[in-house]
Amino acid sequence: MDKIIVKKKIGCGTPFNVIKSNHFKHMICIIGHYDPGYLPPSYEKLRTTLLKEVKNDPIKDLDVVKESWKETRCTITCDGWISVDNIPLLNILCVCPKGVFFGK
Repeated sequence: MDKIIVKKKIGCGTPFNVIKSNHFKHMICIIGHYDPGYLPPSYEKLRTTLLKEVKNDPIKDLDVVKESWKETRCTITCDGWISVDNIPLLNILCVCPKGVFFGK
């Protein structure tokens, strides 16, 4: 259960629109069916131990998606802004029917 929370938190990026996210909805459904008395992991456990445990999972998932690109193709997009410290930030994303994936 804890690993699911980490994956969905990472998948959602935790902005305000997280409530609209299918990741968030999926997480809530799983928690509700799992155990009404379940307590989420602590902040410390979430950002250390659990994060390390799940860090390679997206790489495995991406390999499956990359295989689908041969048939469906993908679109490379970018999203940029400037941080509060005036540092330019740029995200390069791959968009395909299986989802949106962070490139760099």
